[in-house]
Amino acid sequence: MVYLPFILVSILETLLVLWFGFTLFNIRIKGYEIHMFIIASLTAHISYSLRADELSYLAPLVQIVYIIICIWGLFKIQVFYSAVVAISAYAYFSIWQSIIFFAGNAWGLFSIENVDRVPIGYIIPFLTFPIGLMSIWVVRRFNLSMDWIPSNHKQKVEWTGFNLTLTFILVAIFILYGLTIYLVSLGAYEYVVIMNILIVILYYLLFNFSKRKDRQL
Repeated sequence: MVYLPFILVSILETLLVLWFGFTLFNIRIKGYEIHMFIIASLTAHISYSLRADELSYLAPLVQIVYIIICIWGLFKIQVFYSAVVAISAYAYFSIWQSIIFFAGNAWGLFSIENVDRVPIGYIIPFLTFPIGLMSIWVVRRFNLSMDWIPSNHKQKVEWTGFNLTLTFILVAIFILYGLTIYLVSLGAYEYVVIMNILIVILYYLLFNFSKRKDRQL
């Protein structure tokens, strides 16, 4: 893919993912706008470098790990809770992008064979932008954000009950996300649909489980 358009689209996409994740878990971002842009820029370059080295199937997973580290280091949030924010946000957008991917193919807007070509490769991210912005508005408008993630990075994570269940869900989503990317690289799209259905179910459980925790506070 062409360097500059890819970097610009990737930066906007990462900023949207971060914005949604922070909005969903009610994390204050005022004063960190420049930092977020730097994180998104570096993430875009990492993604481009991996794709240039024909390691595109690793790029999304490396991006998630990198974002987790950045949230932990910049916002001083425990690594565990940083993973909750990052994986939740990425899983949400991966669901929408999968829907766009298969809907576009079913309606003949583009074919699976040329989805990575320019400008087809930019259609999915661009269609995701309005969905992401609308999602952020919906979270704010209907007060769907959650406050249970502690802002104190020194607060110890208790590995009992809620956190253990949440860890299982997050690890399962991460593994399924990785399998989805791998299956896409193999062209096994019938299994990709199954993986995405499982991710949707797990994401539903994650959101409802988190809202239940939030109501207990």
